[in-house]
Amino acid sequence: IDTATGHDHIAAAIGGAFASGFGADYICAITPAEHLCLPTLEDIKNGLIACKIAAHVGDSIKFGLNHLFDDDLELSKNRYLKNWKEQFEYCIDPDEPKKRHLTEGEICTMCGKHCALSISKKIF
Repeated sequence: IDTATGHDHIAAAIGGAFASGFGADYICAITPAEHLCLPTLEDIKNGLIACKIAAHVGDSIKFGLNHLFDDDLELSKNRYLKNWKEQFEYCIDPDEPKKRHLTEGEICTMCGKHCALSISKKIF
């Protein structure tokens, strides 16, 4: 997608996920710098993360939800329990959520007291 210039890593990840899902055994990591300049280390990191996400999505298309998705299940369980530190350990890039998450304990940084997970715990 040429209109994604500067965000080629996202466009490539979308295409890579489909290609992988339909049988490709190899997908390439593309950086945001593609067609613009030489990539920085941060560009390379972002390209690799996007590629890992694409491969994971492709695997879900090819293989369904099986043992390859144990980390997803564990992350979801820990998200429900609001066990932030454990949750981050299952992320493809644990550094980014650690930088953005600002609280500890039962408070949801997105929803505060209106958190659907907290409310459902009270009901069920």
